[in-house]
Amino acid sequence: MWVNIDIPGPTDKIQFVVAPGESVVLVGANGAGKTRLGVHIERQVKKPAHCHRIAAQRALTLNTKIPAKNLETALRELHYGHPDSSKESQKEITRWQNKPATALLNDYDKLLAALFADETEVSVRYRQEKRRDPDTPEVESKLDLLKAAWDRLLPHKQLDIGGNNLKIKASDSDHAPYDAGELSDGERVIFYMFGQTLLSPENSLIIIDEPELHINRAILAQVYDEIEALRSDCAFIYITHDLDFAVTRQAAKLFALKSCMFPNPRNANDCRWDIQKAPENTDLDEELVAAIVGSRRAILFTEGQKGSLDAGIYRWAFPELTLIPCGSASAVIHAVTTFNRQVHLHRYKACGIVDFDHRTDAEVSRLSENLVRVLDVSEAENLLLLPHVLIEAALCLHHTRPEAETIVAKVKAKVIAKATDEISAVALRKTKRHIDTLLKQIDFNSKDITEFDETFTTSIKRISPVDMANSFEGAFTKYIEADDYQSVIREFDSKSLVEIAAQALGLRSRKELQDFIGRILRSREGENLAAIIRDCVSLPGLQLADDVREVENP
Repeated sequence: MWVNIDIPGPTDKIQFVVAPGESVVLVGANGAGKTRLGVHIERQVKKPAHCHRIAAQRALTLNTKIPAKNLETALRELHYGHPDSSKESQKEITRWQNKPATALLNDYDKLLAALFADETEVSVRYRQEKRRDPDTPEVESKLDLLKAAWDRLLPHKQLDIGGNNLKIKASDSDHAPYDAGELSDGERVIFYMFGQTLLSPENSLIIIDEPELHINRAILAQVYDEIEALRSDCAFIYITHDLDFAVTRQAAKLFALKSCMFPNPRNANDCRWDIQKAPENTDLDEELVAAIVGSRRAILFTEGQKGSLDAGIYRWAFPELTLIPCGSASAVIHAVTTFNRQVHLHRYKACGIVDFDHRTDAEVSRLSENLVRVLDVSEAENLLLLPHVLIEAALCLHHTRPEAETIVAKVKAKVIAKATDEISAVALRKTKRHIDTLLKQIDFNSKDITEFDETFTTSIKRISPVDMANSFEGAFTKYIEADDYQSVIREFDSKSLVEIAAQALGLRSRKELQDFIGRILRSREGENLAAIIRDCVSLPGLQLADDVREVENP
């Protein structure tokens, strides 16, 4: 389900596409027309690409004593506002009372009715199938999934689900369970958002207005991480004025909404929005920089561009950090150094990750001291060629372990063969880079031209491209002859290696591999893969979390 969104602007349209598993954040101040924009998007989306919008004005009264209903009726009431309605054209009347931008969404009872109806239907169906086949596996209801997410997020408050009733048990207390209606506003919102998300139609677009409302900032990011993980088949659009929340949706397309105009005063539905896509490179405007600084999250600068494979790998391997792709390695090093000098602007140390890129041991050590990690592969995407990473990726693609090990052997053989054919080219590239580094180290502090000429000439005489190339070629040849795969992929700076991995995994292209990695790392199924990649990035003896440390406010 790909949803095409058109937003009328002052002169032309802003257009973008949102796909399952993707999210969009629309950020704007109060009065910028955010809710009206949400209504406009909802009106564009028709079945089969269903849209479920959760308004900012929502009642939080939680009545746990509700009559039982069948699931079909309960879902119609929840999605369309009426038990006999199932038409998109009637939704604004039955669900929004003809006021889609301002109506108070009062559907907590309908939400609970639908959750309990699903619980009943799943339980009855399972019991019947269990009687026919004792080996029938257990089936999770929507409430089971909600409870699991709730327990991960709020382990101190346990949901006690029984019949058509919902109670809460404090895990650190011996007191009897109490009615869920006594939950705090924030807790009721979390339950409500989990429930609305789980009960949204399959492959739908979910629009959430003011997602941050009533939720403690300490767990805000985790709440919506859970929500997106619960429904990876859906696309999400968040409408917010909260820059801190916007930053938590690191993989989202971000749009800044400035104002809403009404060119035809007689038609309130004829709106135009002044909206602009936020920059995705290092030229961030001041508002976005302020959002990053104010987010109270440690910063990770990386090479690559937003949307690239390496940026995606880092984003999902380090979800607790704010990721900023900087383009080049030099930009990363500069960004980390500059950011960490400006301690009055933020509470955390920033760190960076750069590719190996033929660096010497001395360079790696120096950069590590400055909180810049150097990968043990030539470039970030080649992390996918590491044997344990490749095996886990194969398992996520439902290969058996023997098949995964065969894939690893195939990739190793092809990489070694390719490296053998390109020994001289690799040595030449490494020679050029090393000479470039040496030239940058020439002392320019000479007092006069004579002294500078002597320094320059002496430095140049020490450089022998042929000797360097022969030395590098000899070392690379030894790695190949010893079948030292790890050293080969550290030194072998070829963009085509990922293609080898993609084909061995049964994927058609590098792009297909990139899309798969993005999807799997965003899901619970990819937790092991993310953990393995994270361990690979944290080089031996260097623990990333230890160095991303809070600094005292001046």
